[in-house]
Amino acid sequence: MNFGAKKGGGYYAYVTSKFANRLIVLDYDPNNDGDVNDAVIAGIVVLMQPTWPISADRPRIPSSCCAAHAQAAGTALRPKH
Repeated sequence: MNFGAKKGGGYYAYVTSKFANRLIVLDYDPNNDGDVNDAVIAGIVVLMQPTWPISADRPRIPSSCCAAHAQAAGTALRPKH
């Protein structure tokens, strides 16, 4: 887990798992009242490389890509050893 400053105050928590293909952005105190019981998932980032070149006519990964490459686990962010 890593933390990053949030515009307007507070922090986001960036959470990954070794065997997951996503990074979860957690806003653990969205209204800055000090109570973490109202935490929400602010976003999810898919961590996988496309299998084709990115170009102007194909700039994004289609939703079918995730289902087609579901076996590509273990791409989470990890410190170098």
